[in-house]
Amino acid sequence: MYLSTETYHLTADHYKTLTKLAYYTIVLMGIAIVLLNICSFVYSYDARVVIIVLSIVTTLLVGYVSFMNPAVRWQQLRMAALQIE
Repeated sequence: MYLSTETYHLTADHYKTLTKLAYYTIVLMGIAIVLLNICSFVYSYDARVVIIVLSIVTTLLVGYVSFMNPAVRWQQLRMAALQIE
Protein backbone atom coordinates (compact mmCIF):
# COMPACT_ATOMS: atom_id res chain seq x y z
CA MET A 1 0.00 0.00 0.00
CA TYR A 2 1.40 3.34 -1.05
CA LEU A 3 0.90 6.31 1.26
CA SER A 4 1.41 9.85 0.07
CA THR A 5 3.20 12.51 2.03
CA GLU A 6 -0.14 14.22 2.61
CA THR A 7 -1.36 11.17 4.53
CA TYR A 8 1.79 11.20 6.65
CA HIS A 9 1.41 14.92 7.34
CA LEU A 10 -2.29 14.62 8.25
CA THR A 11 -1.65 11.71 10.59
CA ALA A 12 1.35 13.49 12.10
CA ASP A 13 -0.78 16.58 12.72
CA HIS A 14 -3.40 14.39 14.41
CA TYR A 15 -0.80 12.91 16.77
CA LYS A 16 0.67 16.38 17.38
CA THR A 17 -2.76 17.62 18.48
CA LEU A 18 -3.28 14.57 20.71
CA THR A 19 0.16 15.02 22.28
CA LYS A 20 -0.30 18.68 23.10
CA LEU A 21 -3.85 18.18 24.35
CA ALA A 22 -2.79 15.31 26.60
CA TYR A 23 0.19 17.19 28.07
CA TYR A 24 -1.80 20.39 28.67
CA THR A 25 -4.58 18.39 30.30
CA ILE A 26 -2.12 16.59 32.58
CA VAL A 27 -0.62 19.90 33.70
CA LEU A 28 -4.02 21.50 34.27
CA MET A 29 -5.25 18.49 36.25
CA GLY A 30 -2.14 18.65 38.44
CA ILE A 31 -2.73 22.35 39.07
CA ALA A 32 -6.39 21.68 39.89
CA ILE A 33 -5.43 18.96 42.37
CA VAL A 34 -2.98 21.26 44.14
CA LEU A 35 -5.46 24.14 44.25
CA LEU A 36 -8.20 21.89 45.61
CA ASN A 37 -5.85 20.66 48.32
CA ILE A 38 -4.97 24.22 49.29
CA CYS A 39 -8.61 25.34 49.27
CA SER A 40 -9.72 22.34 51.32
CA PHE A 41 -7.05 23.13 53.92
CA VAL A 42 -7.69 26.88 54.09
CA TYR A 43 -11.50 26.88 53.88
CA SER A 44 -12.17 23.53 55.60
CA TYR A 45 -13.82 22.28 52.43
CA ASP A 46 -14.08 18.51 52.00
CA ALA A 47 -12.74 17.88 48.50
CA ARG A 48 -11.40 14.37 48.97
CA VAL A 49 -13.73 12.74 46.43
CA VAL A 50 -13.02 15.36 43.77
CA ILE A 51 -9.27 15.06 44.36
CA ILE A 52 -9.41 11.27 44.11
CA VAL A 53 -11.41 11.45 40.86
CA LEU A 54 -9.01 13.99 39.36
CA SER A 55 -6.06 11.84 40.41
CA ILE A 56 -7.58 8.74 38.78
CA VAL A 57 -8.34 10.62 35.56
CA THR A 58 -4.80 12.02 35.50
CA THR A 59 -3.38 8.55 36.05
CA LEU A 60 -5.45 7.16 33.17
CA LEU A 61 -4.31 10.00 30.91
CA VAL A 62 -0.66 9.43 31.80
CA GLY A 63 -1.18 5.72 31.09
CA TYR A 64 -2.61 6.58 27.67
CA VAL A 65 0.37 8.81 26.87
CA SER A 66 2.90 6.20 27.95
CA PHE A 67 1.12 3.37 26.11
CA MET A 68 0.25 5.12 22.85
CA ASN A 69 3.28 7.43 22.86
CA PRO A 70 1.78 10.01 20.48
CA ALA A 71 4.84 12.29 20.60
CA VAL A 72 7.14 9.61 19.16
CA ARG A 73 4.56 8.65 16.53
CA TRP A 74 4.19 12.30 15.56
CA GLN A 75 7.96 12.70 15.11
CA GLN A 76 8.34 9.42 13.21
CA LEU A 77 5.52 10.27 10.81
CA ARG A 78 6.92 13.74 10.22
CA MET A 79 10.36 12.29 9.58
CA ALA A 80 8.95 9.70 7.15
CA ALA A 81 7.10 12.40 5.23
CA LEU A 82 10.23 14.51 4.97
CA GLN A 83 12.29 11.54 3.77
CA ILE A 84 9.74 10.82 1.03
CA GLU A 85 9.77 14.46 -0.08
